[in-house]
Amino acid sequence: MDTPTESITVTALPRVVDGLTAARLKKTFRNHIDGGRFLHIVDMLQVEMLDSTGLGALIAALRSVREVGGTVRLVAANPQILKILHLTALDKIFSIHASIEEARERFATTNVRHSA
Repeated sequence: MDTPTESITVTALPRVVDGLTAARLKKTFRNHIDGGRFLHIVDMLQVEMLDSTGLGALIAALRSVREVGGTVRLVAANPQILKILHLTALDKIFSIHASIEEARERFATTNVRHSA
């Protein structure tokens, strides 16, 4: 299934993903969902520190998006961040990609809901 690029929302995270960032991330995802955006890529390429509240926000975002039939893909390359995702088993529930382009291509080859 071909997914139009404009129907995919990319959210870039800052270097530090903590309590402050987590609250903004949850609000951002709620706004996107309310606006009919269901396909998400979370760009974590700049992330150097990810704490438990940041992990919780990612899980909350995934739940919210899945409730409306959408999906969230992560883009991460930092070995420390990938290790955290692996140790917390989040690599089992999120599709993790090395680049935004790779994540976009994966949307194009899977059957997922498009935004309204």
